[in-house]
Amino acid sequence: MQRGKREGFSLMEMIIIIGIIGILAGAVGLSIGLLKSTDTKSTAYDINSSLTNVKAKTMGGKGQPYMYLYRLGSSYYLDVTNKEPKNYSPTTNAKEIGDTDVSIYFGSTKQLLDGASDGFICFAFQKKDGAFLVFDNSTMGKCICPEKIYVEALGAPTYIVHMVQDTGHHYIEEKWKDGDIVKKSRRGGYSLVELIIAMGISAIVLASLLALLGYGAHNMRVSQALVALQNQAKDATNHISTYTMEASDVEWDEHKKVLTVTKKSVPQELELQPDGTKKYPAPVEEKCYYWKGTDAIYFAKRDKVVDPSDNTKVNLTEGQQFLLAEDMQDFDCKIKEDKKTGKKVLHLEMKLSNSITEFTCKKDIYMRNQSGAESAKNPI
Repeated sequence: MQRGKREGFSLMEMIIIIGIIGILAGAVGLSIGLLKSTDTKSTAYDINSSLTNVKAKTMGGKGQPYMYLYRLGSSYYLDVTNKEPKNYSPTTNAKEIGDTDVSIYFGSTKQLLDGASDGFICFAFQKKDGAFLVFDNSTMGKCICPEKIYVEALGAPTYIVHMVQDTGHHYIEEKWKDGDIVKKSRRGGYSLVELIIAMGISAIVLASLLALLGYGAHNMRVSQALVALQNQAKDATNHISTYTMEASDVEWDEHKKVLTVTKKSVPQELELQPDGTKKYPAPVEEKCYYWKGTDAIYFAKRDKVVDPSDNTKVNLTEGQQFLLAEDMQDFDCKIKEDKKTGKKVLHLEMKLSNSITEFTCKKDIYMRNQSGAESAKNPI
């Protein structure tokens, strides 16, 4: 079946496709995770930078600046102003930070900053020593130091803004979630994105190994099949060579694809005749036949006393015959003449093939005893 018409995919192709999909999905997930990580990080750094600016204004300027952190709708805002908490109302004209995927918590109990209750968190510093200014009264309102502000998003590290009330010191810590918050360097597992990427890479590696193994197995099968054909060709050519080199004549029937190898020999012992005399017996003729059947070469042999009046034809389909070689697709011979010796040369060609590979064999066989017919005369 042609490749363009096939209805399915091989196992190796499916593994490669799954691996590529896994890597692409992991890359997309990783990109989303990195974007979320970037957003939570920038939000935390915006808060920390604003605290630094408010502290600098407090220590070096006039008036009492305040920083307000709150949520309106789906967005968080930062606002720096001199308005006291009692007189302040959240507005969208402030600096927007984070996005809908970011959540901000505060305090040791991780209370969600969602716009409820007071609606905002107020931060301020003392002019005399830079410590956090904390108060809660009806005159000015409420200003706190929550100690920690958590900025989180699904699939991203948690950024914690730490605040030390007595000194006004504040800093950022990055941590990863694994049940409770733990340091990133100590986490014991892998994220889903990392697992997807690892599975995708593993699938590609596995497919590559399977392809390599398949290629090696295919080459081994081809090598074994080729050796089998070579051995059959070798057996056939050796058999034909053995008889042809000692033959007195060869004939090739192109139409029937039959090679006839004739060898004549004279017994070396005299025979006692009825009249009491002795003489050499008649020469013995040995004929060997090689012919191509269905995908095979066959061999048959017969012996008879040379008698010109005997025109018996050998029926190659009857009697004893032997299988010489299988997987034979073509069997061809040409009879040439050696220009130096004038003797016949049998040019043999065979083409063998199986379901995996094919092999072509060519060989020239020189007839050493072509003159044997002449030397076969009785030495009387």
